[in-house]
Amino acid sequence: MFTINTHLVSCALVRGAKAVGVIFCILCVLIIAECVDQPKSASPTADLRYRTPIPDATVQAYVPGGYISDHLEAVIAGEQFLKTTRMVSLQPPATLFAERMTLTEAKEKTLPSGQSFDGPLSEDAPVWLVIYKGLWRIEPPFPEETPDPGEIGCVFTIMPENGIGVRTAGTIKCPEEE
Repeated sequence: MFTINTHLVSCALVRGAKAVGVIFCILCVLIIAECVDQPKSASPTADLRYRTPIPDATVQAYVPGGYISDHLEAVIAGEQFLKTTRMVSLQPPATLFAERMTLTEAKEKTLPSGQSFDGPLSEDAPVWLVIYKGLWRIEPPFPEETPDPGEIGCVFTIMPENGIGVRTAGTIKCPEEE
């Protein structure tokens, strides 16, 4: 006859359950750590997705005036803003640079010394600077019979991070040419 010592079986089950519990807790901690919001720079694709061409329908659908939360939104907001200026892109522009910084830093990177940026923003206000490269033409205030064929170059946009306030755009020497 075969007998089972129930005390030994229950001890083994308790130890096994404890081991399973510890393993379960470790897995939960690892899963939670992976799900925690990590900085966008931790993912190489998150940093570069704004450099892909933005469909024109996406740019047209953008509603300005809201908080600009990331690089991609800054690129879309900048392209939408450029559509309100006399700078016309004759081909889809390539995004060379998009970065959040202070207004002082953006002015240092874009405006020639002595040129000012008029607006109610403080010098330390957070803004987005976006630089595009493409084939551009500046539309004259009155239509011409023979439009300018345009030239390849870079333009920039400076937009307040909170989406409220003065935005500006202009031409700039392309960063890779410096």
